[in-house]
Amino acid sequence: MDKSNLDLQPEGRFECELDDLNIREDEEQGIILEADLEKMKAEALWTALAKVNFLQTFSHSVFLANMKYAWGLAREVSFKAIGENLFVFQFSCLGDWRKVMEEGPWLFRGNVVLLEKYDGVTKPSTVKFKKLAIWARVYDLPTCFRNEKIGHQLGDKIGDTLWVEPDNDVKGWRDYLRIRVNMDIDKPLTRIIFVSFGKEEKREVFRVKYEKLPKFCAICGLIGHTKFECGDGVHDKKAIQYGDWLSASPEKKWKAKGSNSSGSTDTKGSDSWESDQGIHPKKSTESKCEEGSHKDSVGDYDDVQEDARSLMKRGRDQQQMPIRKGASKSLMLGNGEHLNVNMTMATVPVSNQIGNLGGQPRET
Repeated sequence: MDKSNLDLQPEGRFECELDDLNIREDEEQGIILEADLEKMKAEALWTALAKVNFLQTFSHSVFLANMKYAWGLAREVSFKAIGENLFVFQFSCLGDWRKVMEEGPWLFRGNVVLLEKYDGVTKPSTVKFKKLAIWARVYDLPTCFRNEKIGHQLGDKIGDTLWVEPDNDVKGWRDYLRIRVNMDIDKPLTRIIFVSFGKEEKREVFRVKYEKLPKFCAICGLIGHTKFECGDGVHDKKAIQYGDWLSASPEKKWKAKGSNSSGSTDTKGSDSWESDQGIHPKKSTESKCEEGSHKDSVGDYDDVQEDARSLMKRGRDQQQMPIRKGASKSLMLGNGEHLNVNMTMATVPVSNQIGNLGGQPRET
């Protein structure tokens, strides 16, 4: 057999293409499987094939642990490696299945994990991993163009449009239209889209960015490798046509200040938006307490805990080091004067100090 038709496998064995084999007559006589295909497909419910877009080898157990952590599944998942870089996952409930298949892309060591639905009866080697479902953003669109119809036209320029998030569904401020597309990973990333309005010859250009963008090449724009792995890895700066500006920052939900209050508005001239994600400016300790029970407020809970720990330690030290009756300590006042304090009168039980940290008034 001609060795030019042989491929050296990692195990050191030689394998050849089936087209190069001379099939014998007894081999050509096949068999008919007596099996219920529909039942087999039903048993393969919520099954997917996964492939990491990565050329190097890696630990399967580490890959599984990373995916289970990233997915945060509600139920157990069945996992099996069926190839060098081919895995089968079967989920236990519809919620986990939809989360994994619809909320990607998912990354492993910066490389995208390609997923395809699997019916359990298809030859795994024939499944093609060519599409990546990803959220794309088209920026600076006129507000009247941020609708589903125009969104489908824009998405088809990037890949195959899956669905468009209408701008009407978004409350607050946003300067882009969000489109879910099925992108061909064998084609370079789309950076810009030229749009003509009606029959006018004037064209406008709009930038495109991607959410959770995996590793890609700054030279050729393909997903799966970096510029140092493209060709010999040595490139002129002018050859760099793709960059980090294609990666969109995580989306934040915003609302206007006072939107949930009764008629209150922001009139202080400060930022007119605050995040729903729990990111707020640090509160001043001089501000009034919202409950109105007292004027004192604690600015930071961690500081309270630290003060409590310090006071408890101070109390232990006082128990270990008895203070001689009549001993005094000199304290520096703000005006530079010194005040002698009788230490026997200054000692306060630790429990009373901690109870007063929240600013609650206490009877003396």
